[in-house]
Amino acid sequence: MSGKTTFTWLGAAGFLIERPGTVLVTDPFLSRPKGVEPFPLPRDALARANGILCTHGHFDHAMDLEQVARLSEAQIWAPAVVCRRLESLGIARERLNDNERTSWARVGSISLTVVPSRHITFDAPLVAKTLLAAISGKTFRELLALGMLWPMGSNSDFLLRAGGLTAYLAGSLGQSPEALRRQHCQVALLPYNGRTDIPRVTLQAVEALRPRVLVLHHWDDFYPHLAPPQDPARVIPLLEERFPELKVHIARMGEPFAPEEWL
Repeated sequence: MSGKTTFTWLGAAGFLIERPGTVLVTDPFLSRPKGVEPFPLPRDALARANGILCTHGHFDHAMDLEQVARLSEAQIWAPAVVCRRLESLGIARERLNDNERTSWARVGSISLTVVPSRHITFDAPLVAKTLLAAISGKTFRELLALGMLWPMGSNSDFLLRAGGLTAYLAGSLGQSPEALRRQHCQVALLPYNGRTDIPRVTLQAVEALRPRVLVLHHWDDFYPHLAPPQDPARVIPLLEERFPELKVHIARMGEPFAPEEWL
C-alpha cells in the first residue's frame, strides 16, 4: 500500500479506509437482504481494522456492526443507542465510544472529529414510492420491523484528517448549509439518496462545503423494495455547470480510489 489514503466503497454508506498501519471501516452493511448477493467480506482488511465508525443506527448503517466488530479489536464510535445494542450482543464496553460524548479521537495515523449532524428528511413522494414498493414486494412488515429494531439514535458526520488529506464523510445528507460552511475539507463523501429532489440537495451541500473532490455514495439498490436506487449521473451536468473545478467521482463497489491523486 502506498502512503496515500485509499477508500473502497462497500455499498450503501460503507467504506474501507486504509493508510499504512491504519484501517477504518464506516457504516458497514455487507450482508444484504435475502435474495441479494452479499458484498464479498474483505476479512483480511477488516481483521486489521483500528476503528469502526457508525453515523447513525438505521439498519443499513448499523446492522452488520456486530459481525464486523468480531473480526478485530477495533475501537467503535457509534450513537449511544447502537453502543448499548452492541454491548448487549457481547461486544466489550471498553471498545465502545458514544458519538454524543466524543468530539475528537485518533485512530492510528488518522484523526477524526465527530460532527453532530441531522438525518435527511424524506420527502412525501419518496415515502409514498417506498411504501408502494414495500407493499408490492410484500416487505412492508419487514420495513416496519427493521425500523423498530434499528432506531436511528443521534446522527453524526465525521471529519477525517490523514496526512495532508481532509475528508468530510456523511452517512445522511440532512446537515444544514450553515453547519456545513463551518467545515473545511478537500474531499466530501456524500450520500446520494433520501429525497426525490436529491440533485438540489446535493448542489446545496456542495455549495456550502466547497470541496475540491466530491464522492457520491449510498445510491445503490442496497435493499430492493425498500430503498429505490438513485442515478447519480443525473446530477453531474448540474455540478459541472456550477462548479467547473470540482472533481466528481461516483463510487463503485469494491473499487479503491485515492482522492489525493485528484488534488
